[in-house]
Amino acid sequence: MIRLLDQSSKLRVHSEWYRKYLSGLADLWFLSDLNNGTDVTTKIVKGKKDAKANIIVKSNAVLAGVPEIEWLFKNHPRFKGCKIKFHISDGNKVKRGKIIAEVSGKYAVLMRVERIVLNILQRMSGIATETKRLSDKVREYGVKLACTRKTYFGPLDKKACSVGGGLTHRLGLWDAVMIKDNHFDMGFDLSHAKGVRFVEIEVENLRQLDRAILELKVLRPAMRDCALIVMLDNFDIKKIPEAINRLHAEEIAVEISGGINKSNLVKYAKLRPDVISMGCLTQGAKASDIGMEL
Repeated sequence: MIRLLDQSSKLRVHSEWYRKYLSGLADLWFLSDLNNGTDVTTKIVKGKKDAKANIIVKSNAVLAGVPEIEWLFKNHPRFKGCKIKFHISDGNKVKRGKIIAEVSGKYAVLMRVERIVLNILQRMSGIATETKRLSDKVREYGVKLACTRKTYFGPLDKKACSVGGGLTHRLGLWDAVMIKDNHFDMGFDLSHAKGVRFVEIEVENLRQLDRAILELKVLRPAMRDCALIVMLDNFDIKKIPEAINRLHAEEIAVEISGGINKSNLVKYAKLRPDVISMGCLTQGAKASDIGMEL
């Protein structure tokens, strides 16, 4: 059931949706960096037509972002005139001082794309590294970690979480149903939820839990291939064991979320929910130190 919380197969450069997002994100960054298309510093540098550079990891990390960078060099027009060769693939641990790639081509192009390349590698590797570290802390409890939609680089952040061993959760508003307090207040009809990967109801107390269980039990016969999940959001930790027992008795998966960080993660993992989602996987991860040197 929890496998339906993993959408990493859609976060590949062979996915048209993912490619469009990646290319569009690069376009926005070039708009910010170049405005009218000119790098005024590179323009005044003399004697530099072609160049070679190494991309070096300056802090231990789990590498992420390799397929994305390779795709941009091969397909994005702003990268034309340079090529890159990676020595290490996504998901591998790299030690400080390791050369992970070589870049060669026109000097002006290399300078134009440098910051975009490093931003992607630094952020994605930082998220993958933190996700791997925290996932290892709770592995013995059989709990999976998931990121949230609190992202800066959107699907790229979720891909990085997946590289580090985490679950992507829902990718957007289109692939799963998430009933939150605002929806509870307005009312909802889950009969329209067909065709999604999972239906999840967020609850904050036992009273809301009762309603969620009732709604999902009614829905189950029509949603055989859909995961049914309840999120215990900012739930009283003393009442979480009771909630988990009741949900598992109904074969409903349990996600815990809200205020969970690296300091209290193990305490929640010991309660043995199915999933713990953490905004800090993407919001609080420190970017890996990665540089480019000519």
